[in-house]
Amino acid sequence: MSSSNRRPPTLLEYLIEHDFVPQAEGTWFDHDTDDGIIRVVHQPGEETQLISLSPAVGCRYKAMFYAGTPDAVIIAAVRAALRLPPDARTQLPRAAPMRGTATRDMGAVGSRPRKGRPR
Repeated sequence: MSSSNRRPPTLLEYLIEHDFVPQAEGTWFDHDTDDGIIRVVHQPGEETQLISLSPAVGCRYKAMFYAGTPDAVIIAAVRAALRLPPDARTQLPRAAPMRGTATRDMGAVGSRPRKGRPR
């Protein structure tokens, strides 16, 4: 069979091929990273959860996938979680200020100062 005819792996096949260890009779699968655990909770027909755990901070994040989400989508999220550098797993992302939002030094961008308001 040629590689172009090969079907993509199921989520469970992917987890087993990438050293995820079944826990609690296959209720969830853990992959130990240098700084914590990537856990996938998967029961066919139910929501799938992708969880990043750390001994220092507990749950770093949790992603939920509805029942029926294609395995390829969940596998892509698992791959991304495994590729994150350890420091990115423990830091919350910082959003850049949006246009038109207030900053510490001035009012909303593009707004006019109000009379009687100190600058």
